[in-house]
Amino acid sequence: MSFCVKLVPILPHYGCFDNAGLITLADDSTTLYFTAADVDGVIGGVVTLPHSADQPLLKNAILAPASADTRLSSTLTLYPEGSLFPFPLDAQNVIAPDLASVHPGDLVGITVVITDRPQEPEENTFAANTYGVAPTATPSPEEIAQQESLDWRKDFVRALLERDIPQFGFSIPSATLFRFWSLLAHYHGQIWNAAEAARALEVSQSTTRRYVDLLQDLFMVRQLQPWYANLSKRQVKSPKIYLRDTGLLHYLLGIRSEQELAIHPRGGASWEGYVIEEVIKVARPDEAYFWATHSGAELDLLLIKNGRRIGVECKRMDAPRLTPSMRIALQDLQLDSLLVIYPGLHPYPLGEKTQAIPLVSLAESSTSPFDL
Repeated sequence: MSFCVKLVPILPHYGCFDNAGLITLADDSTTLYFTAADVDGVIGGVVTLPHSADQPLLKNAILAPASADTRLSSTLTLYPEGSLFPFPLDAQNVIAPDLASVHPGDLVGITVVITDRPQEPEENTFAANTYGVAPTATPSPEEIAQQESLDWRKDFVRALLERDIPQFGFSIPSATLFRFWSLLAHYHGQIWNAAEAARALEVSQSTTRRYVDLLQDLFMVRQLQPWYANLSKRQVKSPKIYLRDTGLLHYLLGIRSEQELAIHPRGGASWEGYVIEEVIKVARPDEAYFWATHSGAELDLLLIKNGRRIGVECKRMDAPRLTPSMRIALQDLQLDSLLVIYPGLHPYPLGEKTQAIPLVSLAESSTSPFDL
């Protein structure tokens, strides 16, 4: 006895099922299946959504009914020993949701069958030319965690823009402020150019300054001000922009995993911003700046604490070395010490007044290098 199951593309934009094709499942024992007429009310006592009138189901399957607030990842975590089995749908099974309220990973009215008895295909007639890949496999725990993190960050941004900011008395369209926030993500770690941003958004420079000041007051953005001394060199006098939460930065840049972060062109800027936020929390300086000249010399962070000048460089490399830019900063800014923060495990000296410090040691050490 054979059953032909057609995999149909159900709202692929929302991440439910991405592919289409035909798979024939064969099993000679009809006792393994419930007929369509016997399904309701007998499988684990779960009430199911309407289903195709001719579709039998495995007797050891669990039907997971879905709604607009049901997540695929949440459903799968309830059945760690199970595997995902696509359930063919007819028009009755698909709810037409308000698209603005649906998040990636929502099931939006789709019934999913999770079974611990995967059926071996007798014949696979999957149409490779439709999507080019096989149906999506059950996500791993790491993928589930990544999706749940992404969902949380997306919900946070939406709540801040659509609910919290209007309650503070600001009448800025949420879509406009979201575009501006996304634009700032691409400026992360760079000199802020209000005129360039104003042209991109087709607004005035005063409007962009008002937007960035608002996000700074909400602790979403840091405008790191420049330090300029009485030197003969031309120095940068515009602030740098950093998104203070690296997770939100990655969401706005479309970075979904550690693998994507490793190859992303803004990966180095992400590390720089993360280090700066952690250093400022640990050091608690009286003042914090960056320093740069138009000739190329620069210092990622200049801390003023108890009358001392402490330079900080953020390097995402295994073994950072003393660079000409660091030597210039030591001399021109008359630094008392220069710390190079890197993602290693062991501190080591780089030269006079200069030391490489693992970022992890800032949290683990009982004595702060900024107090020495």
